[in-house]
Amino acid sequence: MGKQQQIARLQVIVAQGLTNQENDLKQLAPMLKSCKVQAGCLPDEMLLDTGYWSEGNAAMGQELELTIATKKDWKTRKALAECDAPRGRPKNNLTKKELMERKLLTKKRQGSL
Repeated sequence: MGKQQQIARLQVIVAQGLTNQENDLKQLAPMLKSCKVQAGCLPDEMLLDTGYWSEGNAAMGQELELTIATKKDWKTRKALAECDAPRGRPKNNLTKKELMERKLLTKKRQGSL
């Protein structure tokens, strides 16, 4: 069984649950609902691991800021070591995944996942 965790900005677990699914793709909506019930509201920001990445999950970040890892941690760290943090506005033609990867490389997000 996989343990689901939602981590708020201050790294406080605000909701949890158990599932027998092999990844977390379909767990974001239930975790958001659980968070509202258990904590009384949604956090301003959530950091999620790669198991949650999908374009559908990325689109759920309308009420709060979602940061979802798109690659394994070591791959993100390697990308950080190989290039500087992105600057300026992103290109208009980036996919949701490319936008999230860019977000993860910003100075604000370095080391958050």
